[in-house]
Amino acid sequence: TLSPSSAASDVYKRQGEYTVKRLCTHPVFQLVPMNPDFPPIILHDGGDELEVFGVVTFSINGFQ
Repeated sequence: TLSPSSAASDVYKRQGEYTVKRLCTHPVFQLVPMNPDFPPIILHDGGDELEVFGVVTFSINGFQ
């Protein structure tokens, strides 16, 4: 069993949608995309429910 970490990409469910992002906790809690063309999702205390759905362990395409 793998646990989510800030060093890996994880699959999150937020507002009924799934997204693959990296969780950063500093300076604020946010979900950061691996693609720099997309903005991070800032997580607010008491805001949207966030569920860790899985951990990315393999990618067919390389990350750039």
